[in-house]
Amino acid sequence: MSRINGQEIIEIKVKGGVICKRSWLFASHCSHLRYIQHMPDPFQIVLCTVPDRDTAGQIAEALVSERLAACVNIVADITSVYRWKGEVEKAPELLLIIKTRQAVYETLQDRIQDLHPYELPEVIAVSIDNGLPAYLDWIKTTLEGS
Repeated sequence: MSRINGQEIIEIKVKGGVICKRSWLFASHCSHLRYIQHMPDPFQIVLCTVPDRDTAGQIAEALVSERLAACVNIVADITSVYRWKGEVEKAPELLLIIKTRQAVYETLQDRIQDLHPYELPEVIAVSIDNGLPAYLDWIKTTLEGS
């Protein structure tokens, strides 16, 4: 048995196909099938840009008070360069780094859209594969209200 990112890996030789079970993630490579045990509480970092400090504070406070996020970092003074409606744009923005669980993502996304002034807000979720176990436990208990 080997490990990838701290997860136990068991390899089984098969002739193609993908097997799925509740607590296992499967990925095939050539004639081998690998499976990795899922983290019991999948966590995410959600990235969202906003136009100003007031919007950042309003969204951050709403997400934390409604237990959709355990923590929101507000990173000031970023510049975004992007194409919008056929033109290259450049705008000063702030970045929200939102720590949450995958189980509440859709509600969190809807809440951001309700509060956000942009026609098309940037809302991108990235899975957390590893982290300090005590910090991940803190995210879980904070969102559960324990």
